[in-house]
Amino acid sequence: MDSCGSGTIVSSWYALPTTQWGAFTDFEVYNKKYPILDCRNTPATAKTAADERCFQGYLYFNGYISKRFINSYNANGLPNGVLGLPSDYHPAEYPVNPWPANGKTTDANASLYDTNNVNLKLRDGSTVQAAVDTSLHPWRQQYRLGPFNCTIDSSLLKDSSIRERLRLRMSFDMFNVFNVQGLNTPGSDGIVTLQNSYGGFGIRPRQMQIKARLEW
Repeated sequence: MDSCGSGTIVSSWYALPTTQWGAFTDFEVYNKKYPILDCRNTPATAKTAADERCFQGYLYFNGYISKRFINSYNANGLPNGVLGLPSDYHPAEYPVNPWPANGKTTDANASLYDTNNVNLKLRDGSTVQAAVDTSLHPWRQQYRLGPFNCTIDSSLLKDSSIRERLRLRMSFDMFNVFNVQGLNTPGSDGIVTLQNSYGGFGIRPRQMQIKARLEW
């Protein structure tokens, strides 16, 4: 019986976020140091655990996550935010109007929360909203090294003589032997979600095939 195998390691890159125009702090990369649970897809009306929409992931870097979603729960006590963030979490960039502590959707200026919009008073006395965006973000066209992903394929071969001129060759092939899910690049909020597997460079869930060939 013979065996053989091959492996592939691929790197990835991600662009620094350029969606916010408020205050800036240090950009910190955590890799897989902080596992999180992202439940932001849980409906506000969810009543039972079956209604939760939570996905595991990692806080890969300190992207902007609104305070309204940090360890938040809906009115029925079900998680509908991001759980597991470090106690000293602070975003690397903020919108012009970040969600304030104890902010509510019923606040007078709630329409400005988590936006880069500002109110401008015109000469005629009226007020309009305009977005702060110069198209020259200081982090534009800047990239960081992202997660590494690897996959290993292996094969087992067996030749058997049935008769003098008749041989049977069997092969058992396994792709992605260890069923490695892999990590996608983080989003602008710094979160790498495990909702989806890494799909680049042919990395797929573990697959197996058996082949047989008669030779005479």
